[in-house]
Amino acid sequence: MERTKIENELLNKYDLSVDELEFTSLEEYYRQDIKKDEALILVFYLDESNFSQQDLLKAYSENVKRYFDENGDNVRLFFIPTKGQEKIECVNPIYLTDRSEIDKLNDLTSKLEEMFQVGVE
Repeated sequence: MERTKIENELLNKYDLSVDELEFTSLEEYYRQDIKKDEALILVFYLDESNFSQQDLLKAYSENVKRYFDENGDNVRLFFIPTKGQEKIECVNPIYLTDRSEIDKLNDLTSKLEEMFQVGVE
Protein backbone atom coordinates (compact mmCIF):
# COMPACT_ATOMS: atom_id res chain seq x y z
CA MET A 1 0.00 0.00 0.00
CA GLU A 2 2.82 2.36 -0.87
CA ARG A 3 0.47 4.54 -2.91
CA THR A 4 -1.94 5.03 0.00
CA LYS A 5 0.97 5.95 2.26
CA ILE A 6 2.20 8.58 -0.21
CA GLU A 7 -1.31 9.96 -0.68
CA ASN A 8 -1.77 10.28 3.09
CA GLU A 9 1.61 12.01 3.44
CA LEU A 10 0.63 14.53 0.77
CA LEU A 11 -2.73 15.15 2.46
CA ASN A 12 -0.97 15.83 5.75
CA LYS A 13 1.83 17.91 4.20
CA TYR A 14 -0.61 20.25 2.45
CA ASP A 15 -3.23 20.15 5.19
CA LEU A 16 -5.92 18.68 2.90
CA SER A 17 -8.78 16.30 3.45
CA VAL A 18 -10.31 13.85 1.01
CA ASP A 19 -13.44 16.04 0.98
CA GLU A 20 -11.44 18.83 -0.67
CA LEU A 21 -10.16 16.64 -3.50
CA GLU A 22 -11.79 15.74 -6.77
CA PHE A 23 -10.84 12.41 -8.30
CA THR A 24 -10.57 11.98 -12.05
CA SER A 25 -10.09 8.85 -14.11
CA LEU A 26 -6.99 8.63 -16.27
CA GLU A 27 -9.13 8.84 -19.40
CA GLU A 28 -10.80 12.03 -18.17
CA TYR A 29 -7.43 13.50 -17.27
CA TYR A 30 -6.13 12.91 -20.79
CA ARG A 31 -9.29 14.40 -22.30
CA GLN A 32 -8.78 17.65 -20.39
CA ASP A 33 -5.77 18.54 -22.51
CA ILE A 34 -7.36 17.60 -25.80
CA LYS A 35 -7.63 20.31 -28.36
CA LYS A 36 -10.91 20.25 -30.21
CA ASP A 37 -9.09 20.87 -33.47
CA GLU A 38 -6.93 17.74 -33.19
CA ALA A 39 -6.91 15.80 -36.43
CA LEU A 40 -8.51 12.39 -36.55
CA ILE A 41 -5.87 9.90 -37.67
CA LEU A 42 -7.16 7.22 -40.04
CA VAL A 43 -4.99 4.36 -41.19
CA PHE A 44 -5.91 2.47 -44.35
CA TYR A 45 -4.44 -1.02 -44.30
CA LEU A 46 -4.43 -2.01 -47.96
CA ASP A 47 -3.22 -5.15 -49.69
CA GLU A 48 0.46 -4.80 -50.40
CA SER A 49 -0.07 -5.50 -54.11
CA ASN A 50 -1.77 -2.09 -54.40
CA PHE A 51 1.51 -0.41 -53.51
CA SER A 52 3.27 -1.76 -56.60
CA GLN A 53 0.88 0.30 -58.74
CA GLN A 54 1.94 3.78 -57.64
CA ASP A 55 -0.31 5.69 -60.06
CA LEU A 56 -3.36 3.76 -58.90
CA LEU A 57 -2.45 4.21 -55.25
CA LYS A 58 -1.88 7.94 -55.75
CA ALA A 59 -5.28 8.38 -57.43
CA TYR A 60 -6.95 6.32 -54.70
CA SER A 61 -5.37 8.34 -51.88
CA GLU A 62 -6.24 11.63 -53.61
CA ASN A 63 -9.89 10.53 -53.88
CA VAL A 64 -9.98 9.71 -50.18
CA LYS A 65 -8.35 13.04 -49.31
CA ARG A 66 -10.77 14.92 -51.56
CA TYR A 67 -13.72 13.26 -49.82
CA PHE A 68 -12.58 14.57 -46.42
CA ASP A 69 -11.60 17.98 -47.75
CA GLU A 70 -15.05 18.45 -49.31
CA ASN A 71 -16.65 17.60 -45.98
CA GLY A 72 -14.38 19.98 -44.08
CA ASP A 73 -13.01 17.18 -41.89
CA ASN A 74 -9.69 17.54 -40.08
CA VAL A 75 -8.19 14.14 -40.86
CA ARG A 76 -4.69 12.76 -41.36
CA LEU A 77 -4.54 9.74 -43.63
CA PHE A 78 -1.98 6.97 -43.67
CA PHE A 79 -1.85 4.13 -46.16
CA ILE A 80 -0.06 1.02 -44.92
CA PRO A 81 0.61 -2.15 -46.93
CA THR A 82 -0.61 -5.38 -45.36
CA LYS A 83 -0.57 -9.09 -46.13
CA GLY A 84 -3.56 -9.48 -43.82
CA GLN A 85 -7.11 -8.20 -43.88
CA GLU A 86 -7.73 -4.80 -45.45
CA LYS A 87 -9.37 -2.37 -43.05
CA ILE A 88 -9.57 1.23 -41.90
CA GLU A 89 -8.80 2.12 -38.30
CA CYS A 90 -8.84 5.29 -36.28
CA VAL A 91 -5.68 5.26 -34.19
CA ASN A 92 -6.62 8.11 -31.85
CA PRO A 93 -10.18 7.41 -30.65
CA ILE A 94 -9.25 8.68 -27.15
CA TYR A 95 -10.13 12.13 -28.51
CA LEU A 96 -13.75 11.06 -28.73
CA THR A 97 -15.49 11.56 -25.42
CA ASP A 98 -19.11 11.00 -26.32
CA ARG A 99 -20.61 7.60 -27.20
CA SER A 100 -22.47 9.14 -30.13
CA GLU A 101 -19.14 10.43 -31.51
CA ILE A 102 -17.67 6.94 -31.23
CA ASP A 103 -20.70 5.53 -33.05
CA LYS A 104 -20.26 8.17 -35.78
CA LEU A 105 -16.60 7.15 -36.16
CA ASN A 106 -17.55 3.49 -36.46
CA ASP A 107 -20.19 4.38 -39.05
CA LEU A 108 -17.69 6.54 -40.91
CA THR A 109 -15.04 3.81 -41.10
CA SER A 110 -17.66 1.31 -42.29
CA LYS A 111 -18.90 3.79 -44.90
CA LEU A 112 -15.33 4.50 -46.05
CA GLU A 113 -14.54 0.80 -46.34
CA GLU A 114 -17.59 0.42 -48.55
CA MET A 115 -17.01 3.61 -50.58
CA PHE A 116 -13.35 2.94 -51.24
CA GLN A 117 -13.68 -0.84 -51.59
CA VAL A 118 -11.44 -1.67 -48.61
CA GLY A 119 -11.56 -5.38 -47.83
CA VAL A 120 -13.56 -6.21 -50.96
CA GLU A 121 -12.20 -9.01 -53.06
